Amino acid sequence: MTAAPKIAIVIPIFNEATTLSFLLAGIAEQTLAPNEVIVIDSGSTDAGVAIIEKWAVDNSFGEERLRVIANPGGMPGANRNRGITAAKSEWIAFIDAGIVPSPDWLACLWSCAEKKQAKAIFGLCHFEAERPFEKAVCSLSYGCTATHPVLPASLFHRSVFNKVGLFREDLRTAEDILWMRAVEQAYGPKMICKSALVYYRHFPTNVSAVIRKWWISSQHAIQAGIYSWKIWILPGFFAIVIMGLVMRPIIGVSLLSIYILARGVFDPMRRSHSLAWWGKSPSSALIAMWLCLVIDAAKSLCILFASVRRLKQD
Repeated sequence: MTAAPKIAIVIPIFNEATTLSFLLAGIAEQTLAPNEVIVIDSGSTDAGVAIIEKWAVDNSFGEERLRVIANPGGMPGANRNRGITAAKSEWIAFIDAGIVPSPDWLACLWSCAEKKQAKAIFGLCHFEAERPFEKAVCSLSYGCTATHPVLPASLFHRSVFNKVGLFREDLRTAEDILWMRAVEQAYGPKMICKSALVYYRHFPTNVSAVIRKWWISSQHAIQAGIYSWKIWILPGFFAIVIMGLVMRPIIGVSLLSIYILARGVFDPMRRSHSLAWWGKSPSSALIAMWLCLVIDAAKSLCILFASVRRLKQD
């Protein structure tokens, strides 16, 4: 194995004080230490920056290895772009606050990149939750204990950004999906390093937070253009259910029951690759049966409002 190259870790943050300590501890434990840690702050009003500065002192990260760059109001894509531009290293690794890397995360990414002669290598994020409500949210989105290749777990040679370009800066979500699609178009199917693991367990803790999360994500996904005509399946189905409940209650109730069974019972099993994904929290299964309605209703309403707004603009 050749000597490891210089690697910069780029971290966008905004009011992440509650999770930063876990991420920073994970970075300090890396068996392959990064040459740079670049944090781009969108204008946090909490103690996040102070936590980072204290961590740098405690772990002997001087100014040449740690930089905190202020980018008030910056979206995730804009923050990553600032980090890429500021980095002096040959390779760029992305990770987010709220995510905790395994100690050999960077080492595994580099080993896979070298072995496969890859310029872009994706790590896997392991999604998990402990409390019943959060576990239900996890099961309905990523799947409990499931792993997925994600941008904030991955490593890229600087030449990738020259070829593919940088991130869209006007999106709060979905900018990573667009950029990863561009990488696949340029380099072919994702190169995934299954041994490079990071962990995420910070899901919404109440209904209000769930609605806000899915409303924002759907809004920016529509703006990004990653939804096709299929986005109308969900609001169309809900419209049929409502008409059924009004005109033919038996039909409406039957359709709603089928939906809850498919989305609230079988879909979490499919996403989690487990028939008993709830583990020691069986109440999570009951929560998922009604929370799926909240999530999909929020997405449907967002789609309708976005369409009306577009019609008014036209």
